[in-house]
Amino acid sequence: MLLACGWRSRITTSRVSASRQYSTVVKSQKKTIHALQEKHRDKVPISMVTCYDYTSAKFVDKAGIDTVLVGDSYSMVVSGQDNTVPATLDEVIYHAKAVSRGISEAMVVGDMPFGSYEVSDEDALRSAFRLMKEGRVDSVKLEGGKRMQSRVRALVAAGIPVMGHIGLTPQTLSALGGFKVQGNTLETAISLVEDGKALQEAGCYAIVIEGVPEKIASFITSQLSIPTIGIGAGKGTSGQVLVWHDVFGLYSDCVPKFAKIYVNLGEQIVSGLEQYKREVENREFPTEKHTYKLKQNVWNEFCQHYNIPTKESSTTTTTTTTTTTTTTESVTQEQQNSMNTLLASTPQGSNVELQGPLVQTQSLSSDLAVQNVPKEDKIKKKIAIIGAGAMGSLVASQLVSNNKSAASPYEVDLWLVSGWLEHIEQIKKQGIILEDPGNPPTHITDVKATASLREIIADGPLDIIFILVKTPETKVAAEKAKLLLVPGHETIVVTLQNGLGNMEVIQEILDTSPSDIKYKLLQGVTDQGAMLLSPGTIKHTGKGTTTIAGDMSNESAVMVRDLLHHGGMDARLNPDVEGVVWGKLILNAAINPLTAIFGLENGQLATNAKGKAILKLVIEEAMIVAKARGVVLPYGQDPDAAIKNAERVLHNTAKNKSSMLVDILRGVGTEIDSINGAIVKEGEKLGLDVGLNKSLVQLVRNLYRNHGSV
Repeated sequence: MLLACGWRSRITTSRVSASRQYSTVVKSQKKTIHALQEKHRDKVPISMVTCYDYTSAKFVDKAGIDTVLVGDSYSMVVSGQDNTVPATLDEVIYHAKAVSRGISEAMVVGDMPFGSYEVSDEDALRSAFRLMKEGRVDSVKLEGGKRMQSRVRALVAAGIPVMGHIGLTPQTLSALGGFKVQGNTLETAISLVEDGKALQEAGCYAIVIEGVPEKIASFITSQLSIPTIGIGAGKGTSGQVLVWHDVFGLYSDCVPKFAKIYVNLGEQIVSGLEQYKREVENREFPTEKHTYKLKQNVWNEFCQHYNIPTKESSTTTTTTTTTTTTTTESVTQEQQNSMNTLLASTPQGSNVELQGPLVQTQSLSSDLAVQNVPKEDKIKKKIAIIGAGAMGSLVASQLVSNNKSAASPYEVDLWLVSGWLEHIEQIKKQGIILEDPGNPPTHITDVKATASLREIIADGPLDIIFILVKTPETKVAAEKAKLLLVPGHETIVVTLQNGLGNMEVIQEILDTSPSDIKYKLLQGVTDQGAMLLSPGTIKHTGKGTTTIAGDMSNESAVMVRDLLHHGGMDARLNPDVEGVVWGKLILNAAINPLTAIFGLENGQLATNAKGKAILKLVIEEAMIVAKARGVVLPYGQDPDAAIKNAERVLHNTAKNKSSMLVDILRGVGTEIDSINGAIVKEGEKLGLDVGLNKSLVQLVRNLYRNHGSV
């Protein structure tokens, strides 16, 4: 594609000595042809880029770029045309106006589009006058060599500065046979030399050389006294020009060999839009920070005018010793009566009888011997974690602890992937700051953070991918995992998510991979507690067990367990996948909604008599569903064992705020539907009474919908 530079005669700069240092940041007066010529004489290359709008123009000026071309290349990169031929003069003027409003220092050049100057000198003059007056450009650019001498002379004689363009001239692609290198034969190379000399003689102040072998472009430059600007012409020209969209990875339809992506905004934009979509769908955006508030008295008057029931007159209030929860959406009378009964008295117990074998997790002592492993003997494992929330960041910081463990046989090279750019940037600057109670904050600097999958792919095949996102984001995370799989290299994909159905969603998406993609999918759960304090900073709020579904015969599961263990976790194996998932599901179903409804930290729930009473009944109701499905739970089928397990977790994570409570406090969507909602769905399929879990689902939904309202 084509580009160029320009000048504005209203402001000039004084000549500087040959010793002058040219900066890409320090600002000066409006750049002119004289400034370009001086850089050319001092043998300092000229920088040039295309631009098509006001906002981009502001960035160009801020970066100190010498010249900007309002190129007819907009026809392709902005309008989606196959080439530049459809561009019109009116369109170029439109874009030139926007760019000129944003530029205060760089020279602005306007492309003369195909059909605006070829017929006659008079046509060329009329078009150039419009482009200068209406588009407010500093000069114009036209394509062609010797055949355009007459046009250049006429424009220069009228006081219009002209930049020439030889070599690959996109407006005449049909005659050239497409986007092909020019001047690669003796005849065509000689013709290009003659074209350059002819344009200089006609009065051009500079010439773009596009798509020409480096040696020929360098020779042409040596034969001219005016600057040459190369695009796909090597380093021997007087300067370089690139298309804006190529510089930032924004146009993938046609990427020429000479284009270099300096910052891949394309991937960052997609990542940002995906995050925006998720936040919209989960009602996480807008937050209170982005929302206009109404005075309470005005709202009351408004409600009175339209007979809208207010909270005071129409809501059911649930009171505990610590918080008050108000709901604006009614639940069924049966559900509400159930909750009122539970909150009004402490039940004396349950007559539920559940029997079944106890399945123990495999301990570490039998197969993990402590030994010192020399660094040179360590096995390098490349790992990516998709999801950089509290738990994803915690697991990342733990996994890289293998690198400092003399007993670990592994060296971990880890990427943390997230669309939360502020968090990613903080990790890049300072690492993950981990606050662990009883210990000073630790800076974990071994973690590489990115929002770009391209960076990870370029770094080589991955051995393990962990997925640690909320259930509504599972599909997007699985699609990202799929993109990170490499033909011929087997990758282990591990989900450590809450709720039901994640494994199935991931499996369905990964199964659409090409046949040469090899992967193994593992499921696991973790009882650890973590909180995000600020971008880049997390708090480890409680230790717990991390269980991977598998046994000693599953080499992948054993390796994952070992990596987690040497990272400092209590990591175990359990061969019963369904039992592992349901065991954690019931735990989450009992703890998370109650901490959210009552506004309690985990440790506070453990000392709240009414809360504990409800927790027990939630566990018993969920265990009935699990038993009916034939699920064998890790802690057996005795409700007392399950309740003791929940109490252990509450104690170990006493200072933790459950993810559901954090989501409610932030005013964002929760995982209630994939936790308690999943139990309700399975129970109703089996014709079981799941009224308590159904009530919790409705109450948490109402909390979310009501949070932050006037």
